[in-house]
Amino acid sequence: MPRYIICFLVFCSIFGISAETFSCTVFSLDQKTEPVDYIFGILHSVAQGQATHWSIVYDLSGKRIYFETSNNSAVRFADLSKFNFSCSQPLLAYDLFDSRSGNISDAFKPYTITESRKRVMEVNSLYKFSPANIEIIVQYPKSMQCE
Repeated sequence: MPRYIICFLVFCSIFGISAETFSCTVFSLDQKTEPVDYIFGILHSVAQGQATHWSIVYDLSGKRIYFETSNNSAVRFADLSKFNFSCSQPLLAYDLFDSRSGNISDAFKPYTITESRKRVMEVNSLYKFSPANIEIIVQYPKSMQCE
């Protein structure tokens, strides 16, 4: 029977006091239980209500990243075998406000500063980024060096 390991980080900020909890557990599943569904169940059980903005499950052997967000609870996944990670390829981005479910690998589009700035400004009412920090956020992906 395969064995799995799950690790999760819970970050909570209440009344100006921040706390982090990191935990790991090892478990085995019978053949009828889907590992990704089981792990999302665990993540739901430790979710911090509105403070949980996303949950992510990495399937290393399947080369997939599964996730759900607070604005779209549908499980989506990116199939990493569909991506070309060559440095000659354009930097890609995914719109986390996208409403689809399932395989979203084809929804990644070339990264643009204009589109990134638009998205950061949409959430700025929640996070209150300074203009300087907005610029750091939108410029950061372009600053990454591919080797």
